[in-house]
Amino acid sequence: MAATHWGRVTKTTGCRVSGPLPDVACTPGNIIPGNTREVLCAPSFRTNSVRDSATSHAEKMLVYESYSIPHPPNNRGISHLDHLVSLELGGADTAANLWHECSPGYAGWVAAGFREKDRFENYLHRQVCSGTLPLAEAQFEIATDWFSYWVAAGRP
Repeated sequence: MAATHWGRVTKTTGCRVSGPLPDVACTPGNIIPGNTREVLCAPSFRTNSVRDSATSHAEKMLVYESYSIPHPPNNRGISHLDHLVSLELGGADTAANLWHECSPGYAGWVAAGFREKDRFENYLHRQVCSGTLPLAEAQFEIATDWFSYWVAAGRP
């Protein structure tokens, strides 16, 4: 499955989050063009068909290192690697689409976290599958400034 980047990964160290958003030089976002609305909304689609398909465990550990946010040894739902463009919206499982996202209170994190983004991803997926929102627009919103679009949508 070929992937499409919105941008190129231009750095792999010194990555910094900006509030609830990743560093676009490190995580520009990435999609699988073949994962169309029809594919993603089919009852048979499962994200596990994409998850862990293109990046190894070692490559994922490099993403943690690039953001200089410690990976907790006993992660109890406080941080994880997240796909900027979620798999349910056609996101690719590549380093260009991964970043270390936390929940408030972890490692000084004060912004909205992965739980809020997960809810917005589910909302966008429902909008795409109902035909209310084009897939490309949902992918753009989640990749460019998910937080602002989430707020504008009423924080569904």
